[in-house]
Amino acid sequence: MSHQDQLIGLPGSAGIKDVLRDTSWPQRALLMLALLLPALLAAWFAWYQRAAVIDEAQRTAERSVIALEEHAANVLDTHSLVLHELAGITQGMSWQEITGDARLKQTIAEMTGRFKQVAVIGIADAQGRLRLSSLPGAPNEVSVAGRDFFLAHKQGRAHGIYFSEPYTGRRTGVRYFAVSVPLTSRSGAFDGVIFTAVPLDYFVSFWKQFTPSAGHAIPLMRSDGVLIVRYPAPVGPQRLNPNGPLMAHIHQASRGLYTAVSPVDGIERINAYSQLKSYPLYVGFSVETRLVLGQWRDDVMPAAVMALLAAAALVTLWLMVARQSHHQRQSAARWRDVAGRLEREIARREQAEEAMRQGRKMEAIGQLAGGIAHDFNNLLAAIIGNLQLLRLRLDQGRVDDLARYVGAAESVAAKAGAMTQRLLAFSRQQTLLPKATDVNERIPFVQELIDRSVGPAIRIHTILAPGPCITLCDPNQLESALLNLAINARDAMPGGGQITIATDRTALDSQAATAIGLPPGEYVTISMKDTGTGMPAEVVQRAFDPFFTTKPIGQGTGLGLSMVYGFVTQSGGQVRIESAAGAGTTVTIFLPVHEGEMPVDEAGVKTASPRPDAKTHVLLVDDEETLRHPLTEILTELGYHVIEAVDGPQGLEVLRSPAVVDLLVTDVGLPGPMNGRQLADAGRELRPQLKVLFITGYTDKAGSAGTLPGTGMDIMVKPFSLDEFARKVATMAAAGPKAQGA
Repeated sequence: MSHQDQLIGLPGSAGIKDVLRDTSWPQRALLMLALLLPALLAAWFAWYQRAAVIDEAQRTAERSVIALEEHAANVLDTHSLVLHELAGITQGMSWQEITGDARLKQTIAEMTGRFKQVAVIGIADAQGRLRLSSLPGAPNEVSVAGRDFFLAHKQGRAHGIYFSEPYTGRRTGVRYFAVSVPLTSRSGAFDGVIFTAVPLDYFVSFWKQFTPSAGHAIPLMRSDGVLIVRYPAPVGPQRLNPNGPLMAHIHQASRGLYTAVSPVDGIERINAYSQLKSYPLYVGFSVETRLVLGQWRDDVMPAAVMALLAAAALVTLWLMVARQSHHQRQSAARWRDVAGRLEREIARREQAEEAMRQGRKMEAIGQLAGGIAHDFNNLLAAIIGNLQLLRLRLDQGRVDDLARYVGAAESVAAKAGAMTQRLLAFSRQQTLLPKATDVNERIPFVQELIDRSVGPAIRIHTILAPGPCITLCDPNQLESALLNLAINARDAMPGGGQITIATDRTALDSQAATAIGLPPGEYVTISMKDTGTGMPAEVVQRAFDPFFTTKPIGQGTGLGLSMVYGFVTQSGGQVRIESAAGAGTTVTIFLPVHEGEMPVDEAGVKTASPRPDAKTHVLLVDDEETLRHPLTEILTELGYHVIEAVDGPQGLEVLRSPAVVDLLVTDVGLPGPMNGRQLADAGRELRPQLKVLFITGYTDKAGSAGTLPGTGMDIMVKPFSLDEFARKVATMAAAGPKAQGA
């Protein structure tokens, strides 16, 4: 074994034979794969790159020929325009009139001066004598009788516009091709030609920018195969083989792309061609395939080297692995021990990863738990303290002031319920009871609450829009949102100040509505502006985040603005904050305008609660025993006949029985295969007159107030008092006819 083999861990020649003899067929297959895989990958890459390079060359040829076609067509259109204008002027004129017409001579001079691509303009008679020309000297000394364009018109082979073969001007020595039309006498016989000369260099100078190397070529040819001009200049025949590939494609289509070997020089080229409008002329663009593939080879060569190196590395790696495997089989016991340790390490890492994932979950809910723990612990401590004092007074027989402890516990429980509503509000999952609300009518009532909340050091100023500002929202939640904004404004003005509450109606166009995340339309706006300390931009960006607060610990939950945001967005609107440090804050609420009728305002109207009807039969379905029993007890004390059920299937069994049920009271979120909404739907199919009261603490579309199908259904949001529950049941029981058994 050489010193180099020892350094890289490879066996010597004898060692390699031993390793190969000791390897299994799968290992030998792996060796073949190590050799073939890089080669296959390199071959695929080379094929893919070759196709990409060819495709790009073809697209370049097509783009180039379009530009060349447009340029050449513009040149020929200019010549055609000149010829037709001169033909119109000379129509019906005799040769004496033509040669003596100063206006005609002036027109010819102006045209050659105006158009660089029109090098020569000439008019020749039926004998080919040049009677008028833009060239200096006596025209009669020159004859075009031998030019192919003259012969084509004289012999009747060309009746319209004709494009000649290239020729050398006798006076200028410049290479041209002519564009000509015939002149006819008044009797219709051939009487001469009008022609213009196009300098070949005019095309060549433009074409040079499209041929960056000698491997490119641009030809302009007639449909009969005559090569008019080519760049670079041709070294072969001036007429294309009619059986060649280009002429064959021209006969099939006026524009095309093909790759073929030239019959002239045997070089394969990528060719694009196109006819020039309706002229019998074609322009082409070609590039040698070898030139295109030269770049491809330059790109593929590094990949081939990398593939070779990869194959060598894989084979080396295989030999190292095979040798190691050979040694492993000689020391199996040691490796089994290593494998055992490895398995234990994998298990340990999996446990660590699982612990890390669990930690991330806990981190995700940590902000929520930390935000509500302080407030809820205070509320629970207050409830437990009052209940324990109540038990102590009962044990002592002191019943005089029990109502004080009960009232305190109820008050704290109500605060806990309000906090759950605030949590649902910022998550946009609270149960709203929307109705048409005139914001202008609500502001005075809210102002009284704000006055009592912010104190005498802060002035309240209102600016109400003229006319009604009606929107569809929960009026109680609207008042709560405005009160939250006012309290935030108060905290931003510790030394006093002013709060301005303004209402308005505004129409948002598409641009303005998109900027604030709303559809275009008309909106009611409520803005609350304070003269406080304001907020920097980074605080404004996080103002609606739940539990985000800049107040000291214990002085704010961070739910106020979150609740406002949740209520407004759930009502179809948006909230925007404008503020800057030291410049005060303006919070603007956008709510869609409601065009429906306003309901009769029954606020403050004292109506007697309906008297419980002892004949009313109530089916109460709730899986929570601690709630179901007090509800049953209060209904029983009021004289109702109550049937209890713990879930949807049990309640449905009662509805299918002959038992009389006038009112179904059900929780929305029942466990098992049937929720409260499904139970109500099934019950109404069995008993169409069945009245339903939903009770819920967490709502979704199955039980929200906005999705109740019609009369005979209502909803109460937990928590509620037993008095409120009793009044709601009495109201629903008193409405409509009594139901019968199934």
